[in-house]
Order: sequence, then structure tokens, then C-alpha cells
Amino acid sequence: MSLANGTYQIRAFAELSPNGYATSIAAHEHVRIESEGSGNQTWQVRSAGHANFIVETDPNLYDIFSLSYPSDLADGSPVTTEQLESPLEWIFRPLQQENVFTLSPYIDSADVNMCVGVGVEDNEMVIQQCATEEDQRRQAWEFISIPLD
Repeated sequence: MSLANGTYQIRAFAELSPNGYATSIAAHEHVRIESEGSGNQTWQVRSAGHANFIVETDPNLYDIFSLSYPSDLADGSPVTTEQLESPLEWIFRPLQQENVFTLSPYIDSADVNMCVGVGVEDNEMVIQQCATEEDQRRQAWEFISIPLD
């Protein structure tokens, strides 16, 4: 199962915020996990080739998923929306549930075991070591397709 280009809501599969959705406040701000109905929760997903994807709030605004501190990925660095800052590409790996994926940064020098998880204290999307099987839900994301008008 692959992720098609389109418009989505991104919901966290996390016991800390079971109904939380990825929310962008503004460019250069951390991506938070908030309840439905707060902030910008609609995301464009488009392929960047070789099964890597770009996630952006609006293709006309170019606010794109990125990292605050790409030099040290393992420290819980928060995911942000940036304006054309690297890394821009992400790897989606499907899990057993339909439309549920783990999300990893695509950086040539990055350890492939880095994943996007939910920060324990502040409900932000952060880069962490990929979860063990018992903690996998904290790093799983459901992409809910939004039909085009």
C-alpha cells in the first residue's frame, strides 16, 4: 500500500493524544498535535520520487514539513513547517492498518531508524528513535483523505 498524492488530515495513533491531528500554526513554527478543529489541519502530500514524499500546508504557500535541528536528529528535534528548508522529503512506511504509516526523514546521512513520533510533554511532532513494537502506536500516523471539491 502506498500513499497517493492528495489532500489529507494527519492523525496521531498515540495513547497520549488519541484524537490529535497535526496542526500548523504558521511557517517556522513547530507542528503540534491538537484536537480536531484547531489550526491548519489540512495537508498536501506529493511525491518527490522513489517513494519519498513532501508534506506541505498549501502548495501555493510552500510551508513544508521540515526539522528545526537537522544536524542532530536523535535528540527529539521538533518537526516544523519551513519555507523550502531541508530536509523536505519524508519516507512513509505502511503498517498493517489501512492508511496508517510511520514517517521518517529522508536525509542521505540520516540513520534509517529515525522516525517522527509524538513528544511526551508538549504534544509536538518530534524525531525519535523508531519505536519498539510495544511503543509503536506513538509513531504511527493515519492519513485521512480529504475529497476534492
